[in-house]
Parts: sequence; C-alpha cells; structure tokens
Amino acid sequence: MDVSCPRSGSMLKVWTKLKVVKQGLKELHHKDFAKLDERIEGLRVDLGKIQTQLAACPTDSNVQQSERECSETLKKFLHIQESAYRQKARIQWLQVGDSNSKLFFSAMKERIAKNTSSLIGVDVGVVRKGKQLSATDAEMLVVPISDAEIDAAIKDVYEAVKEFFRTGVMLKQVNNTSVTLVPKIQNASCVKDFRPIACCLVVYKIISKILTARMQSVIGKVCYSRKYISPRCMIKVDLKKAYDSLEWPFLKTMLSELGFPVKFVNWVMQCLYSVSYSIMINGCPTKPIPANKGLRQGDPISPYLFSLGMEYLSRCLPALADNPEFSYHPRCKKLDLTHMMFADDLLMFSRADESAVKPLFDAFTKFSLASGLEANLHKSEGSFPFRYLGVPLTTRKLSFTYCKHLIDRTVARIKSWTSKFLSYAGRLQLVKSVRFGIQLYWCQIFVMPKKVMKEIQRICRCFLWSDTDAKSRKASVSWEQLCFPKSCGGWNLKDLTVWNKAAVLKHCWALALKQDRLWVRWIHAYYIQHRDFWTIPIPNGLTWSSRKIWHNREVFLQANGVDQFVQAGKFRIQKMYKFLHPFGVQVGWKRLICNSHASPKSTFIVWLAVQNKLATKDRLISWHLNIDGTCGLYQLESESLDHLFFSCSYSKEIWRQVLIHLGVTRAVLPWQEEVQIAVKRSRSKKKKACKYSIAFIESVYCIWLQRNSKVFRDHVDPVKAVVSNIMFNVECRCQ
Repeated sequence: MDVSCPRSGSMLKVWTKLKVVKQGLKELHHKDFAKLDERIEGLRVDLGKIQTQLAACPTDSNVQQSERECSETLKKFLHIQESAYRQKARIQWLQVGDSNSKLFFSAMKERIAKNTSSLIGVDVGVVRKGKQLSATDAEMLVVPISDAEIDAAIKDVYEAVKEFFRTGVMLKQVNNTSVTLVPKIQNASCVKDFRPIACCLVVYKIISKILTARMQSVIGKVCYSRKYISPRCMIKVDLKKAYDSLEWPFLKTMLSELGFPVKFVNWVMQCLYSVSYSIMINGCPTKPIPANKGLRQGDPISPYLFSLGMEYLSRCLPALADNPEFSYHPRCKKLDLTHMMFADDLLMFSRADESAVKPLFDAFTKFSLASGLEANLHKSEGSFPFRYLGVPLTTRKLSFTYCKHLIDRTVARIKSWTSKFLSYAGRLQLVKSVRFGIQLYWCQIFVMPKKVMKEIQRICRCFLWSDTDAKSRKASVSWEQLCFPKSCGGWNLKDLTVWNKAAVLKHCWALALKQDRLWVRWIHAYYIQHRDFWTIPIPNGLTWSSRKIWHNREVFLQANGVDQFVQAGKFRIQKMYKFLHPFGVQVGWKRLICNSHASPKSTFIVWLAVQNKLATKDRLISWHLNIDGTCGLYQLESESLDHLFFSCSYSKEIWRQVLIHLGVTRAVLPWQEEVQIAVKRSRSKKKKACKYSIAFIESVYCIWLQRNSKVFRDHVDPVKAVVSNIMFNVECRCQ
C-alpha cells in the first residue's frame, strides 16, 4: 500500500497510512466477523442436516465432503467466537480454556454494564462468486515471513522515529493519547469516581522507549539510591495527584542541572509539550485536549522523569545534617538516613520533637513550591499499625487481624464466580491464581501466621469442591495431594506455608552475604556489627518479623550451605521450595493427564475417575448417606465406578460406537483394562494415539454428565447424540 503525502514528513506519512489501515480493518470486520452467533447457529443446523444425510447414505462422497467442509467452518468460527469473548471478558487468570464461551459472555456483559458502554452490530452478508487464486498464488501468500519483508513493512516507522531525533519536532497527532474512564464505583458521576487509563500510539512509545533506555543507563549515577527499610518511627507523606501535578519547567530545570545534554533535554520536553488527550466516553472520543503539566501513567519514560523530579527533595533532605536544629532518628544516624521513597510514597525520619520536624517540613515546602507537588494531608496522618505499599507496618506480632485485608481480597475474588459458569477445572485455575497471586507479595516479606494460611486454604478448598467460600462438602481428594506435581497425581498447587518459608529464607541469604541493600546494611550496622550471621545469637531488640527470619537460618545449616539454592548469583525460591516440600512417587497414569489435549474440565473428571474418587453411589453410601444405590442411568445394578464405566449397557454402547468411529474393532473391556489401554496410547505422539486418548477422556466426561443429568433431572440424551457430541469435541481438540 502506497499513500502519497503532499506535505513532507515521515511522521505524517505513517499517520496517514494508519488511518487507511484502520478503514480496511473496519471493512474486514464487517464482512467476515459480524453476527458470529447467528453464523455459528446456522452452521450447527446445516451440519446436523448433512450428518442426517450421511447417516442415510454413508458412502456418498459428496455428502462426506460437505460434512468435512461444514465441520471445519464451524470449528473456525467457534474458535473466533471464544477468542473474541475471552478478550472482551478480560479474564486474566484463565490460561487454559474449556471453550467456555458462556463464562466469557457473562463476564463480557458484566463489564459492558459496569462501564456503561454499548455494542452495535452491522448486518452485512457477502456471497463471493467467480475466479479464485491458483494453488501457486495461494501458497505464495503463506510462505514464512522474511526479515526483508518485516523491514519493508516498518520502514516508514523507522523513518518517522529518526525524523523526530533529527528535527526534535513531534507531530501532535502522534502524541495524542486516548484516555478511557473506568468507573471506580457503581453509578460513577464525578471525575474523581473514574480511573483514567491512557493508551499511547506505538510510534510515540518507540520514541519514548529509546529515550528511556538511554536515561536508564545513567539515572542511577545521579539519583538517591537508599530504599527499602522499615524504621519503627516515621513521617508518612502522601503526594496529591503526583503524576498529574508535576510542573514541566521544573522537570526541564532538573534535567539541565543534572547534566543532561541540551539536545536530549529538548527531545524529552518535546514528548511532553506535544501531549494531548482524547477522552473516550461510551466509546466515542472527544476532541483533543492539550495538556500543560503532569506525566502519563502509560508512558515508559514517566517513572524516570518522576524519579528525577523527586531527586530535588532527595538532595534537600540530606543537607539537613548541617542544620543544628535537626536530629536524626535514633536508628538512622549510622547510615545518615533522612527519608525513603517508593514512587509517590514518601517516608521521612527524624527525632520525635518539634524542633527536629520543622526543618523537614521546611525542606518539603521548598520542594513543593518548585515542583508543584503537594502533600495530601488527609492521607498523611495515622499511627501504628498502618498500611504502606500494600502491607501492614506494625511494631507488634503480625496477627490474624492485620492480615484480614488479605483474606477479604481472597474471598472477594472467589465470590466473583460460581459453579454456574465454572467447571472443576475452571475453579482449580482460579484457585491457583487467587491463592498464589494475592499472597505472593506478602509471603516474600513476612513469616505469615499459620492461622492465616489455614484460613486461605480453607476458603479455596471450599470453593473448589462446593463453589462457595462458606462450607465445604466432603473433599474428593486431599489438599496435600493437590499440591503434588501432575506426574505424582496432583495439580501442582503451592503449599502456602512451605512456600512462605522458602521465600523468607531469601532474607537469610541476603544477610549472610551482606548484599548491597539498605535494609541489609541497616541490620548489620545496628545488630550484627561485624559478627558472623550464622553463629551470632539472635540479638535483643529485633522486631517480631526479623526474629522469625533469624530462626529460619537453621534450614541452611541442615542443607549444608546455600550454594544449591543459588543460580546465576540469585537465590531461587523454587529450589528451596522443592527442598522443603519433597514430592511423592510418580503415578502410572501420569501421561494420560499430563499429555492430554482434551478439555481441562474433562481431564479433571478422568483424574478423579482413575483414582476412584468420583462421587458414585457406592462411595456415597460408604459415607453413611441414606440413598438408593442402584445405577443412576438404568437402575438395574448397584452403581460403582467399574459398573458405570463401561459395564452399564448405556455407557458400554457409547464407548462401543466411539471405538467404531476411531476405527478400533474390539469388544468393550472392563474399566481398569480400558484405562491401561488409554494410558499406553497416551505415550505416543502420533495423531491416531492422541485422538484415542482424547476420545477416552471425553467419553468418560460425557457419560458422567449423563449420569448426573439422569439422577438430578431425570433426563438422559440418546446414545447417538452423545456419541456425535464426543466425536465433535475430539475433532476440535485434535486441531
């Protein structure tokens, strides 16, 4: 595509081409991807009619070809539908899917309602007739992409970026930022009720990242580097709208005074001066609004510019040492500590009297007048315990009450979804995400109370087996087994208590090696004092959390040193976790579960079945439940796992017909023998063996669904319909 630009400039050329591409993408969407649901429903109806014809005339080659083409088209559109729903639902925790478009569609509707936007469908139908591409032309379109093609495609982008660094001029359209307003609360109406999410253009981000990379290599040489320490007495200052309030002239002065070249300063300031914002309101952008101060959250260079702005304060505070009225905090004088910063969170330290605090206040006031940053007085007051960077700071033992926020977050995430939309596999995936993701940050800082770990485990266990956080029915498999690797019969969940201990041992390693971190230097300066960390008694005056870290050093002594847990100069928590949590023996059926291409929800049911952990009636009776023990499908014999798979006439006929579709000519065998055959087939990577394994897993799952449908709704589908559904799933999963 060649777009001529009468006005000179590589940036304008790229911008014009992007507008043409945008129009082409709109046309492609309208012609090929509109009204997906109706297309899929129509294809399902067509496929059913063709399969009926095929059943009547199984040798008709034309009908066979029509069935293949319709099936392939349906699979393609089902994949497109799931992908679209997944993106719109923004479910980040679900890494592997069951084609659960119902879950994604529900989440998507919730997001649309919450964000008060609407969707518009366009009815466009296109029928193509006439000439088609030759086989040679078609093959040419799908050959591997070469480096030369990529260079040719983005040559204009290269020229646009180089033009900026050559001229120092930024095209305003390139630096226009789309801002989406996401409501923080329901029925949001005021500006403060929305969270702005900015999206910068790719061309600008390339320019910004180049500047960021160059600045990153030198910023450590001019910025105050003392971080990460938690003194017991401090002044907490919260900066009001920190990114939005920083004055541009102040930033330009700071860059110049720190020695950045004039040309580099002009590049950076041009990135700021050319900024404009288009606010997306219900999907419609406003006219560009020019900015006159502040930084953008989504801009790669913003954190570095903010750090350079805060460097002004970092240089003002150490100068207080020469002020006779100022006195250090008693535990900060040896390291000359006056403050600590993390982004816009600021802590300042001094002796707790008015004469010592006043110089701190004067220094901050001077910084505020120069930079435009002000303290948020409502958020800058409090007493111990209080939260800092998401975790509680307290002078006492970390109690269950202090960790209530962590438990509440876990419950909130769990309650967001119910079994109405999630299978066992979906709940398991959410449990993995919630359990490990939410507590990860806390567990690397504190030795967590055992009561907290047990409560989080209880909540997740109840949700997995009963889709609620309140009360669990009898668990089918122990939690300890779920924490085993898949090869050992588990699902590779993390044992939180063990992982917490492994993570905290990283602090012991840092103290022993005297790593160049401020908190390590602080501990050595006030407590270790040139003694050996491994042999020194636990010092008096340590906080509860520090004493807990000290107690855990015995693990290294039992492991004969730390070398086995270090790789490339870094302590590996996973290595320590494996040392503290040895796994069980491998199970014989591991490949059936680990190598399966079947849907996760089906695989989970088979995982239960091969261990005889499904809630069949014989097991329910063993739990002293007063129920009828006959088969849930035909109620002729007692229900057990061996009867349900595949001694029951209904399930036996389903598996017999599936075997015929797979081209296997043999009788249906008892459950244990069928499992052994499926395990043996799962060891092969050939497509035929893969197809067999998927068919076995999907058959067990569908039979279990039919059994539950008969027990709870008194309905069972015909064998033919079940087999058709199984084989359709097999074909889809074999792609």
